[in-house]
Amino acid sequence: MKKLFLFLSVSVFMLSLNSCSSDNNSSSSKKIAFKINGTSKTFTNIDVYEADGEKYITGYIGPSNDPSEVISIIADANNTGNTIISVVYYDNGNDYDGGLNANITVNTDTKFKATFSGTMIAFSDGTEVPLTNGSVDISFTLE
Repeated sequence: MKKLFLFLSVSVFMLSLNSCSSDNNSSSSKKIAFKINGTSKTFTNIDVYEADGEKYITGYIGPSNDPSEVISIIADANNTGNTIISVVYYDNGNDYDGGLNANITVNTDTKFKATFSGTMIAFSDGTEVPLTNGSVDISFTLE
């Protein structure tokens, strides 16, 4: 229950950023892709924000106000190289989180590119689920 509350709190926070921050949804390059528990996922509806030295990247399947799936990634705003990123993934009532290994190759005010993988933990029962072949390649405009 505590983890569900945490996930909902993070989700509300991310949505509040959506209401007071801006991005450019017409960017030509926006994609987050990965496999979770062997199932491929691709997100192209993506919002990007920066606050307090962090970059917040949120991908949606379905409309952002009522998505069927959401992935939220938090990384340092401008660092590159091998690091740990925070990832929360929601899939129709199944919630997961994890600190995943990432290799960030581009991290600027207009582009973010990285690969990532690791183990996600299910909020409901602590089950470990592998996330593999993760990649982020997005171009965006921050105002």
